[in-house]
Amino acid sequence: MSNVKQLRDFNAIRNAVSGESFDGGDGGGYDGRMEARIAKLEEFATDAKERLVKIESRLEQTATKSDISDLKADLHKSSTDITRWMLATVISLFLGFAGLFFTMSNASKSAAVPQSPVTVYTQAPPAPAPIAPASAAASDHK
Repeated sequence: MSNVKQLRDFNAIRNAVSGESFDGGDGGGYDGRMEARIAKLEEFATDAKERLVKIESRLEQTATKSDISDLKADLHKSSTDITRWMLATVISLFLGFAGLFFTMSNASKSAAVPQSPVTVYTQAPPAPAPIAPASAAASDHK
């Protein structure tokens, strides 16, 4: 309580020096200037309330950390999906063009002309020497 008394004494000293008293010096809390001060406070409260409503409406529209992390995850997923589709498309095109290349390279070759069969002629065995008739051969030996 001694601190409170000292505070009252300080206010009394201050009021004595300045010549003005906040509460009129009679111990009451009302002062003639109080109406103007209250009007200013009410005006400030109204202005603060309007500003608070604007801040709250912006806050509702502002993205939170969870919204941003969800968006980041969705972007990453869509990026991965796009990469997979591109890779699958490139591989499919490569295989398609390779098949087309081999088909066209085989189709452009002229059909093999059937060759006539190779015929190997063998010589007939030599004919035996003519044998003389037996009667002629016998007369020759005599």
